[in-house]
Amino acid sequence: MQDAVKAMLAAEAAAKAGPSDWVYVHNFADPDKPIAIELPAGRARDFHSAMHKLIDDLKSALPAVFQSEDYQTRQAAIEESFRKRQGEAFSALRDKAAARTLRC
Repeated sequence: MQDAVKAMLAAEAAAKAGPSDWVYVHNFADPDKPIAIELPAGRARDFHSAMHKLIDDLKSALPAVFQSEDYQTRQAAIEESFRKRQGEAFSALRDKAAARTLRC
């Protein structure tokens, strides 16, 4: 009897698709509520491997980007622009303070 039930269940299971895989990923908008992603049966392992490969690739690619000459040039331009705007703001503040001092 037990073998007949197992055979019937095996036949039924073979006729149906396997259950979906579910993965949870970080939700940057709300870190306390991860995002659930439904994948076709058996695909979660591929997703896991792909994410680890992406992380490994980024570990080598990102430092190279930040050390590139183009990045260094753009960073220097941004810093120079910031210094110029900061200097202009302080100059305007000094002028305003000097004008108030003269009125008093």
